[in-house]
Amino acid sequence: MSTHRELVNIDGVEVMLDKAWAGPSVRAALRSGSYERAERGVLAATLSPDDTYLELGCGIGVLATLAAARVGDGNVVAVEADPVIAAVARETASRNGHVIDVRNVVLLHDPVEAATSFCVFPDFRLSSLSPPPEAGRNDKLPVELQRIQVPAVDAYGAIASVGATYLMVDIEGGEMDLLRRPLPDCVKTVCVELHTEATGIDVQSEMVVTLLTNGFDLDIGRSDLPVLLFSRRSS
Repeated sequence: MSTHRELVNIDGVEVMLDKAWAGPSVRAALRSGSYERAERGVLAATLSPDDTYLELGCGIGVLATLAAARVGDGNVVAVEADPVIAAVARETASRNGHVIDVRNVVLLHDPVEAATSFCVFPDFRLSSLSPPPEAGRNDKLPVELQRIQVPAVDAYGAIASVGATYLMVDIEGGEMDLLRRPLPDCVKTVCVELHTEATGIDVQSEMVVTLLTNGFDLDIGRSDLPVLLFSRRSS
């Protein structure tokens, strides 16, 4: 086997780890099984076979592949802004016998242009719409980062067109803009990873209050910090 590629297994999902996209910390997380551990646990306990699953920030496709095994390939849509990592997600699904819809786009609230800027980090888990604080006022990125243009799609239109009942969100702070507004009625469950370092506590609190105000309950018992689970209240 090439020293650059290594097969790892996470909850039965085979992932071909490649140094081209997986830095030391990512490789360590994949080998130890700690990669997306909280999300995997919440997903296993709460995703129903009749759900339609939409994941924002799917990374290398581990959760989306697990979801496809539960709900079927045709009921999974995964969104990933980094085109390299989106391709890895497709490979992960295919390696495990699934063909899922992986979209290389960014979902935004009412986008004004067809594409938006996205900051790609060497550790893809940190890639985000916002430049790092060290970019400074002149918005210069550190040399190890790069800025790319990614197609922008209206978030609420996409959620409604998919008919997503289960929304998995891990978008490095972008969840604040998305979830501080009412979600389409089709959404029954929201699983979101918090990124306090990127958003601050006050903004996170606004997000929680908005979800509670708009018909969701915070399911503390089935949450696993920093991952929160919200379920739509029965009418």
